Amino acid sequence: MTDQPTISVIIPVYNGERFLAEAIQSVLDQTLRPDEIIVVDDGSTDETGQIVAGLVKNAPVPIRYICQANSGPSIARNAGVHAAVGDLLAFLDADDIWLPTKLNKQVHMLHEHPELGYVGCHVRPQLVFREEWPATLNWAYWESQPPSYTSSALLILRSTWEQVGPFDPNRRLGEDADWVMRARDAGVQAAVVSEALLVKHLHDRNLSHQAAAMGGDLVAALHNSLRRKKAKRPD
Repeated sequence: MTDQPTISVIIPVYNGERFLAEAIQSVLDQTLRPDEIIVVDDGSTDETGQIVAGLVKNAPVPIRYICQANSGPSIARNAGVHAAVGDLLAFLDADDIWLPTKLNKQVHMLHEHPELGYVGCHVRPQLVFREEWPATLNWAYWESQPPSYTSSALLILRSTWEQVGPFDPNRRLGEDADWVMRARDAGVQAAVVSEALLVKHLHDRNLSHQAAAMGGDLVAALHNSLRRKKAKRPD
């Protein structure tokens, strides 16, 4: 990695008018600003496009807007990477936010540990639109501000992305877990910055909290990982 790597931030969004401006602002407020923000609109029917247009003019870094037919988060993120120019790739879901030192601390970790191919961070939960904790969520897990390799927590070297490949376009859930498993199976080393740098908004529309579907996708990702490992074993 170069001493001053360029950073591209990719924000996939589908009908994200409620949270999008706050998400983008959290990127603009980074103590280490990225070189570009790419918003990939996955076929929104709300005011998503107008929100982005309103932020572009006065933004201190370039914001690019890509609109595509609704195809799911994997394809949206992959489209953002295809358009990106950065040496480092970061992803932020439109309903999450970063704390101001997120990119700075992750880039520092990559500088200090050149053997790493990507880094994550811990995540802080924030309930929205509810007065009580949803029964489907593990309160103790989230309150511990756990380490995370979810897409919004990742900062990835482009060389690692090229080695591991894109998010699986056939997945609408669990695509980040699948990517991390593929990276590990490929021998890519990773680490987590030991503090919460990502704020995860928890609400009914979180794709990652559709428990039954998410569980099935994670099981499938684990099976695929086991098949890859088995294929590497000598007969």
